[in-house]
Amino acid sequence: MTRPSVAVLRVGAQPGSRELVMIAVERLRARFERVLVVGDAALAEQTGADASQGSDWIRDSEGARELLLADDAWIGPLDDPAAWRAPVDGVAALVDHPESWLLAAGAGVDRLRQGSGADRPPLHPWADLDVLAATAPLLPLEAFAAPALDLDAEGLVMPRVADALSRRGVPRDAVARALAHVALPRDLSTNLGLVEIVTDEAPVATHPPLSIVVIMHVHYVDMLDELLARADHLPGHRLVVTTSDASRGRQLEARLAELGRPGEVRVAASNRGRDISAFLLGCRDLLDDPTIDLVVKLHSKRSPQVGGATGRSFAALLLDNLLPGPGHAARLVALFAADPRLGIAFGPMVHAGYPTTGRAWFTNRPRTQEVADRLGIDTPLDETSPIAPYGSMFIARPAALRPLVAGGLTWEEFPTEGEYRDGSLAHVVERLFVPAALSAGYSFRTVLSSRWAAASHAMLEHKLDDAESSLERRFVRKSRRVPWKLGQVARSVRLRRR
Repeated sequence: MTRPSVAVLRVGAQPGSRELVMIAVERLRARFERVLVVGDAALAEQTGADASQGSDWIRDSEGARELLLADDAWIGPLDDPAAWRAPVDGVAALVDHPESWLLAAGAGVDRLRQGSGADRPPLHPWADLDVLAATAPLLPLEAFAAPALDLDAEGLVMPRVADALSRRGVPRDAVARALAHVALPRDLSTNLGLVEIVTDEAPVATHPPLSIVVIMHVHYVDMLDELLARADHLPGHRLVVTTSDASRGRQLEARLAELGRPGEVRVAASNRGRDISAFLLGCRDLLDDPTIDLVVKLHSKRSPQVGGATGRSFAALLLDNLLPGPGHAARLVALFAADPRLGIAFGPMVHAGYPTTGRAWFTNRPRTQEVADRLGIDTPLDETSPIAPYGSMFIARPAALRPLVAGGLTWEEFPTEGEYRDGSLAHVVERLFVPAALSAGYSFRTVLSSRWAAASHAMLEHKLDDAESSLERRFVRKSRRVPWKLGQVARSVRLRRR
């Protein structure tokens, strides 16, 4: 059987679309003798496809032997299969933009066209995303940018939809990057399933190995050994220890020498901003070094302002989800090795003993938006608690931190010890690591060990149950379903009129 002669890929200029176009071209090449890109000659040259700037070629190409479906501009609204039509016999355009995405031709086409039968109810692009993702030729990617709670109210488990897309050659990270300029990071995280449970099984080798630098800020010298033990879970790496003053610097150098541990000690030019400024400003040369693949940021977190079990639990949350053991650490590095556009990975939001859930912006949001605008970070900021590496420990690609590193931040802008409070630059930057990575074209992961995931889920379920039991909370949850219910009524009326 000969392959169909041509596929047409019509593209726009939406941010993040180019990566998805590249995926589409590769898939179409396997099925067609020729792939034509309409609308972007530069992109066509990048992908090795033919280029056209208009629709004349399409009108002259009725000899193509397979009909491909397109967006509603070509074939009618996605939720009205009876109205679908081809603009010319045998040829239609394929569209790539955040509102729609070609999956594949196949059984899904017939099901959508026959959608009005009693045994085959009509499929709708949002309410039936789980079905569409598995079978249909077209899926509205903008759904992944929708409020996660609205989708949950419809019973959609969006990570399952993302899994179906991944199996069909559209990685979830590519979708995250395509929608980064229009979607809230927390909705992307929830809808795409960007939370990773990392096991601590046998280490997974990466080929070639990644160049890793561990940058740990040690204010409490007696915590150096614990941080070194965590760093030792990583594959081969370079060690840089920053600290707040010369006296501590000498103590750290002496301890490293006593342990026979190679490592560079750097005394920060100022303690304004603590570990954040020591990292972004004091280690800027490392973050600018193109030979470094990953930086691992750790620090001696003790949280004396809260003290006791609360402070200890916060430090354990960070370290036990980032570097609990060698297998976990190797698998975490392997995530970066497998996806060169994964930008940053970090532990989950703290909620034990801290009032973060639902209010983790505190008073930081206005200043965060101001700094984001100044640094050219155009990812929308979360409306409630932002997705962030709370506690400022993470693994990242230096390139994903470029907006923060190259933004011209100075020591003087960071707070002194007495000014270290919400709204200060250190707290703001902590909440900008993920938007910075997305703005730079990288995706992110929240990572948990299996033990922490189980314990955290049980407690969050307990807290949610308590919150939902109040009348006010139940009213808010029910009200979210009103737009969807009205949509159901409207669709039912349209079907009866037919």
